[in-house]
Amino acid sequence: MANHNRAIHIPDCQPNMNMDETEYRNHEGTTINHFYEKLFLIKDMMNINCAKSIAWKRHEYMCGFLKEFNDEWNG
Repeated sequence: MANHNRAIHIPDCQPNMNMDETEYRNHEGTTINHFYEKLFLIKDMMNINCAKSIAWKRHEYMCGFLKEFNDEWNG
């Protein structure tokens, strides 16, 4: 378990992409799903060019992390 007593990954648990703010705050999804439900969306919310650039770099970093995670998970 990770912080917030959240499972890191459950293969059959898919991200919920249609939550409102209240549902999101009460949602008990996995850490990996959090990447899809929130973290990968941040880059599209940036308005200032510098922030967009940083967000894209972090997005690419997260993509690399998930690739490594999935490679290890799937062994």
